[in-house]
Amino acid sequence: MVWRAGLTCMTAAWLVAAPPRVASHPGSRSTEYFARGLDLASGSDFAFELGGVPLNLPGHVRGPGFLDGALAIPELLEPPAYLKGPYLAAEGPFALAGAARRDLVQRLDAPFVGLTVGPQDSDRFARLVYAGQNAARDLVFGLEARRDSREWRDQGSRRFNGALRRDGRNAWGAWTLTLLASEDRSDGGAARPARPGDPALPTVEDVKAGDGARSRRLLGAWRLRTPGGGRYRVFGGAQDTRLWANWTFFLRDPVWGDQREQVDRRMFLGVDAARDWTGGRGNTRWVHTLGGDLRVDRVAAVEVHPTVVRARVEGGPAPAFAARGLLYHGALHAQSTVRWGGGWEAFAGVRLDGQANRPGSARGPWAPRSTSSVLASPRAGLAFSPAEGTVLRLQGGLGVRSMDPWRDGVAQARARSVEASVQTRPVRAWTVVLTAYRLDLDRENLFDPAAVAWTARGASRHEGFELRNDVKAGPWTLEALWGWDRARFRADGARVPGAPAQAGLVSAGWSRRGFSAGAAFRRAGARPLLPDDSLRAGREDAVEARVQQVFGPWTVGVQVANAFGRKAYNQQFAYVSRLPLEPAGGVLGRCVKPADPQQWRLEIRRRF
Repeated sequence: MVWRAGLTCMTAAWLVAAPPRVASHPGSRSTEYFARGLDLASGSDFAFELGGVPLNLPGHVRGPGFLDGALAIPELLEPPAYLKGPYLAAEGPFALAGAARRDLVQRLDAPFVGLTVGPQDSDRFARLVYAGQNAARDLVFGLEARRDSREWRDQGSRRFNGALRRDGRNAWGAWTLTLLASEDRSDGGAARPARPGDPALPTVEDVKAGDGARSRRLLGAWRLRTPGGGRYRVFGGAQDTRLWANWTFFLRDPVWGDQREQVDRRMFLGVDAARDWTGGRGNTRWVHTLGGDLRVDRVAAVEVHPTVVRARVEGGPAPAFAARGLLYHGALHAQSTVRWGGGWEAFAGVRLDGQANRPGSARGPWAPRSTSSVLASPRAGLAFSPAEGTVLRLQGGLGVRSMDPWRDGVAQARARSVEASVQTRPVRAWTVVLTAYRLDLDRENLFDPAAVAWTARGASRHEGFELRNDVKAGPWTLEALWGWDRARFRADGARVPGAPAQAGLVSAGWSRRGFSAGAAFRRAGARPLLPDDSLRAGREDAVEARVQQVFGPWTVGVQVANAFGRKAYNQQFAYVSRLPLEPAGGVLGRCVKPADPQQWRLEIRRRF
């Protein structure tokens, strides 16, 4: 079932990775997703690939690695493949915390049409999805339209998504073509000051936090797999993204505007190739892999403008930033994996990443310059399985992250990571994994409200433990994932703002004879909002539940988000903001982005 696949993705979120999202898009999420103390919102530390198309964008106006997975249609997705850490040689920039790949399904059980509605006044939501196929042509496609209009927001959100997968064979091997298209206009906005205001003045909700986002994308990938172990891919796309937000709460006036508009327009094209050689002798088996890739982003515009209700303020003292240019990335990677008798396995690999940023014209306070770098990243690991279901593993290596070409003076930054894990199976239905890790970043990425972007800070260290439990017994599925992280800047030992000491998820599911039910509990623990820990964000909990029943070709389901209706926040920060009649310099305090309130949605699906 689709909803169970989504729940499985959620349960893997903390220890391995998380579904991608964008803060300005509406949704039922009420706590942040983290991996090893890193906020996965930005995409700078988590790589995501959909249908063979890498979605992380280098050199985005919001920060390097910007990730928007809103064009995915969940019903058309295969189960995800997750990886932790920058250990395998094939994993490139933005995979420091982990990576995920999701493909479109090759076959549908049956074509279907589905309708989901949020009937309560606080959640005027509607979603229509259709998925079809042409078995004779190995073709699967889907269309999605959704409308979201909530009473406490000044605009509605609209999204139209399309996806297509075509498989075939030619003289060289089996190929897959994927096309993705999306037009998205969402409301959303920025965080709001949490301090109390003067009751005689407009409330915080009356202060404009932002008009959300508008995005148009067309992406595609063609992949070929040959019988001899070759894998080849061509991918590319074009997109126009505009984001409006007011994080610092400048008041509405003709000089500073009421919010900032951020623009990113680009086209990109990439190719990659890899080849496997397998062999063995006696009880020893090996796989050697050699590959490379090249990507070029032509950034037509990366801009920041002061606006009043999306209308740009021209000629005022508020500066407008604008730049364009070409971004080049190329890599070579090689890895050898050897398995021999007694349950032993080892791998060793190296990756060579080159990044060249060539900014063109620029105006405003930005002063981008051409930068280039080449970094080598050796990686290795060793595993031993003394018995079925038990694995001892040690792995480590260097990782790389592409930096911001418009604001940073370096093209790439380094990361070092090592982890040790023990996996065992106390009973056949129960699997336990305990991992200890350390991740050193040359530059920590944090959100800067003044720049409305994720920007590089000092070197940091993340270290901690992760515990995962999986139980599958008859109709029951239980998962419990928990992590403890200690994040500090290496220079002075100050805390990394926003990194929680604890985070995790517990979920349970039951399915039999067409009936399914499930619930998930997520927690992001208390975390510092300032390096000196003088201001903290409290823990955030979220509970979601769902039931579903199949009646012949019909399926009916009910989902409840933020089930207990507890007030929670999507994001929490500490920065200087200004409300009406406050001093021009603003006030340093906690600012929050409220989560969606309790809501329930009804889904009806008809198979053909």
